Amino acid sequence: YLGCLETWSSHQFSSSARSRRGDRSPVLAMYNYVVSAFKSSIILDAFWLPFLSPTEPNLVLIRSNRIEVYKPTESGLSLSCEIPIYGNISKTCTYRFQEQQGWSLMVLTERYQFAILRWNSVRNDVETIASGDMKDRIGK
Repeated sequence: YLGCLETWSSHQFSSSARSRRGDRSPVLAMYNYVVSAFKSSIILDAFWLPFLSPTEPNLVLIRSNRIEVYKPTESGLSLSCEIPIYGNISKTCTYRFQEQQGWSLMVLTERYQFAILRWNSVRNDVETIASGDMKDRIGK
């Protein structure tokens, strides 16, 4: 991905702009920069548990800022769902509540934000059971 960054540069002045206006007005300077548009490929953690359905297990991969859920098929694994997380994931763990049929994931970010996620089979989407902030407020 090649982007273009436009900045005002106070030390670059055009001689034509100076002669026309008689002042030292800044001129818009353009710079090119290159950015990687690839998603993070590192795997922080992996779980094999029934997340999308209560009986069929799924492969849940925890990446740096997203969760990928794969469903086993005859030809291999297919990506069923990708859950973006706002922040970098530092720790994950699994829970199974007694009243719930499937498993839940607890996600903790580097800034101590947490969320407990589970699959809603009626809506076919992920829902947040609980979320909050785990920062220590004492002494601040």
